[in-house]
Amino acid sequence: MRRCPRCQFRLTEHKIRDIEVDHCHHCAGTFFDPGETEGVLSNFAKPELWLKSSICRPLGETPLESPDFSGNL
Repeated sequence: MRRCPRCQFRLTEHKIRDIEVDHCHHCAGTFFDPGETEGVLSNFAKPELWLKSSICRPLGETPLESPDFSGNL
């Protein structure tokens, strides 16, 4: 069972275009495994597209662990 790296709530899987994406109903976080963003978002997953827009800004690295983290949660 995967847990949310942000709030430790249990993640549920949702299938989008044959890709299972993890979602937390508690904090509304959605977590992609490596390579899944391109499969779900296509060209919209490209960071350079978003950086050119006025709707986002780079936040840098996050202290959050991957939902696959095998440590004690």
